[in-house]
Amino acid sequence: MEQLGQDDPQSFKRLIWAMVLMAAVFGGMSYFMRSGKTPPPNKGEQAVQSAAKPAERGGEAIPAGPQAALEPAVAQAVSPVQGEKETPVVLENDDLRLEFSNRGAVLTKAVLKKYRERGGPNDDLVSPLAALTGSYPLGVSTGDKEYDALVASALFHVEQFSGPAGELGLKMSWANDQGSAMSKTFTLPVSGYEMGLQVSAMKGAKVLAPVPLSWGPGLGRLLQSQVKDRYFQQEYVGIGQGGAFKKVQRSKVKEGNPPVREAWGDKGPLAWAALTNNYFAAIFLPDTPMTSATVITTAITLDQQKVHPAETAVELVVAFPEKGRIFIGPKEWKRLSAMGGNLFKLQDWGWLAPICAFLLWSMKKLYAVVPNYGVAILL
Repeated sequence: MEQLGQDDPQSFKRLIWAMVLMAAVFGGMSYFMRSGKTPPPNKGEQAVQSAAKPAERGGEAIPAGPQAALEPAVAQAVSPVQGEKETPVVLENDDLRLEFSNRGAVLTKAVLKKYRERGGPNDDLVSPLAALTGSYPLGVSTGDKEYDALVASALFHVEQFSGPAGELGLKMSWANDQGSAMSKTFTLPVSGYEMGLQVSAMKGAKVLAPVPLSWGPGLGRLLQSQVKDRYFQQEYVGIGQGGAFKKVQRSKVKEGNPPVREAWGDKGPLAWAALTNNYFAAIFLPDTPMTSATVITTAITLDQQKVHPAETAVELVVAFPEKGRIFIGPKEWKRLSAMGGNLFKLQDWGWLAPICAFLLWSMKKLYAVVPNYGVAILL
């Protein structure tokens, strides 16, 4: 699929007209092509819906996802372990191709196999800024420069495995003789955009928990046409806190000034946090709520603007607990809604939101009164 409206400035107006005409057409079809009863749900669909039902935590629905058997946390007494050489490792399913480096145990590519730039390659949600700044997704970001640099330069030992349901797994482990260590286990199901993650760490013989993990700066490749498009939202952060959705925009910072940090979590734990743009998102989905998240806005240099044509870039750092998942994929309303909670609010329609919500509500009500297969497909 191509991203909507990258190169055609008239596409937004056509979208509005298409929505109006679509509502009129299906309203007419529902009236003139009535069916006697609602088609019964497919048994397979019932099983999927039952399996995807979200769990409840503290009154807020928590997204359900693939389960994985993960290794226990790093023990306090560890023996030195490391890899022999830098090696790329790939986890791939029907929808994602994820490439990791065992240097730092970071994600270097996150290719969406069913989405591509118009006239270009498939979308990769790892920004080109990562290679220039040395800050790759899922790297550790404690704020201790010495420790962070030590982990980022370390060669991790790699173990690959597969599960009974066909899921693929990757465990990366490292430890030195000064009591610092880290272990990350990634699990990818046969399809879908959610990757299981378990992480544990030690810093100077003391357990580091939760582990601060980052995504950014940047999400994917920013095109010059997107910068010029007033309807395109560059990366921002979405947070689920206390059952409410918070949208965090980038701060203002000039080149040469230090990054601006905005901390979240002081008003309650975070069910999830996402770095997102118009089309895609990287969402941290912990099994237990996160205590904090930090949104970092950094001014980027003129050289960096050659691959990321904006004056600033956004990075998200979360205090990730031992287990959870990461969603890496498209912001499809139906998919985000099915994941539970208030994740669907990442699908930001701006001032069109009330119109879209009304159309969706109208179609649901219409379908309840006059069932029609055409409307059922849209819903």
